Amino acid sequence: MQSDTGMSKQLQQEHATDAAPEVSSGQTVGHAIVEALIARGTDTMFGLPGIQLDPLFSALYDCRNRIRVIDSRHEQGAAYMAFGYAEASSRPGVFAVVPGPGLLNAGAALATAYACGSPVLGMIGHMGLSRIGTNVGDLHDLPDQTGIVTRLVRHHRLVEDPAEAGLAVDDLLDAVEVVGSGPAAIELPADLLAAPMAFPAARPVRRSHQGAVVPLETIARLLANAKSPLIFAGRGAVHASEEMRALSGALGGVPVVTQGRGKGIVPDTDPLSMPIHSAAALWNDADVVLAVGTRMRHVLQAWPRPEGQVLIVIDHDSSSAPAVPMADHFVAGDAKTVLAALARKVQAGQGSDLREPWRRRAEAARRHTFAALDDVLAPQMGWVRAIRSRLPDNGLIVTDYTQIAYVANIALPMERPGNIITPGYQGTLGFSFPTALGVKVAHPDRPVIAIAGDGGFMFTANELATAVKYRIGVVTLLFNDSRYSNVQRMQIHSHGGRVIASDLVNPDFHAFVRSFGAHAHRVDTPEALSKRLAAALEEELPTVIEVIMPMLPDPWPFIFPDGPRDIPPGHDERRDP
Repeated sequence: MQSDTGMSKQLQQEHATDAAPEVSSGQTVGHAIVEALIARGTDTMFGLPGIQLDPLFSALYDCRNRIRVIDSRHEQGAAYMAFGYAEASSRPGVFAVVPGPGLLNAGAALATAYACGSPVLGMIGHMGLSRIGTNVGDLHDLPDQTGIVTRLVRHHRLVEDPAEAGLAVDDLLDAVEVVGSGPAAIELPADLLAAPMAFPAARPVRRSHQGAVVPLETIARLLANAKSPLIFAGRGAVHASEEMRALSGALGGVPVVTQGRGKGIVPDTDPLSMPIHSAAALWNDADVVLAVGTRMRHVLQAWPRPEGQVLIVIDHDSSSAPAVPMADHFVAGDAKTVLAALARKVQAGQGSDLREPWRRRAEAARRHTFAALDDVLAPQMGWVRAIRSRLPDNGLIVTDYTQIAYVANIALPMERPGNIITPGYQGTLGFSFPTALGVKVAHPDRPVIAIAGDGGFMFTANELATAVKYRIGVVTLLFNDSRYSNVQRMQIHSHGGRVIASDLVNPDFHAFVRSFGAHAHRVDTPEALSKRLAAALEEELPTVIEVIMPMLPDPWPFIFPDGPRDIPPGHDERRDP
């Protein structure tokens, strides 16, 4: 049997055409790219090295005192870490992977960044320039890699001129730094990366991204004269929390509906902060609906719009907002800019008395929702309260597609915007743990919690090695019911009990986690979780707290209510948690 070293040399010889040529100690295009990143404030890159990326990683080594590299154990982990970094910091999260399988492994995270409009820049290796598209079977080659990449991102460049490499990085960073514009990818041919650094004759002036100037008087008048207005706010309004509250205040208080990634835009202590379940009780009588930075997919597809209802949509990009085709009025622009302008145009307090009965009704709908959550989802609510009892107001939480996380996206109180991170409509299972690592890298001084199920955790559990290596102290709450419980519930209730491929065989998670050098604990009550969580948040190394779970009650009627409904009698007797 050949040694690993011998096998490695053989592979390099067999695939010599895939590799970049050996380079001298001089400056290369790889250096130009790294310098361009550093000049724009990039301090961290996530990724894995590989033969097509050798010149880039060589340049990163030379610049290691100015930019750090966090290597993951899988390309999916690297890209999710970049996503988490971007979501938590609002700065571009950058990752580098080899072509072919490296790109495909990172694809789920790129798709998640696309769904969430997150500022992620993927640096993707490629074949040598002369071999792109020849389909001769070079190492990591794909048929039409560029075609695949361009369908996963909103902005793309294939660099073919050494003089354009740094400018291409600048252009793509300009693009992703526009709020909500989504991910970008730059494809880097192996031989180009190793070419001597070249500079263009002149560097262009950086573009300024200002929101479009639009007439807002009509919108302001509609809102001011509305008897029962309702606002839906999503990820595209997270950075506009102050402006949202100013507009609501100028209107004398308007119910604001948020869930998941939008939570905290209006503090959840505000009696007019509404989960979507509460909005279902208001929808039929809402005369003006304002959608800010939100897709509103479920509501607009599942709930019939009452006659005469006016829908106003504010979004930076008409192509990324499914609500636009149904809108009576569309305002193209950044949520922060547009909301601030609207607040100035609305006469403070105008129509406030007219809307007082509507506000009382909204508060009652909210009380009913939380009473129903306590009645129907009592087990989940116990764990959610235990988590919130130990999460400081500046704490960040990343929720996977799992039972406790579903309820946390509705009911975990958030006082600040942007502190809860979800995969958006992409619903990528297994995303929470590596994403949380990127979040913690962006904010090492803030507590970071990942909520995961046993199924999803095993997608990326190998990144425990990365977390221990770089001492990334994320706390993962691992809810273990030995099944894909959401799938199995549907198999039982919707498909006549045809349970198949949804039961899981798990490792001994306690031993598994400890084998990496991380901390591992088990708890069996919310009280025990609260106590253990308090200590775990002080640890420097990663911690996994396992909770053995039974099958839990179905949360989906609260997440995606079927349609509008009335508030039952007696709702005023119940209080929020």
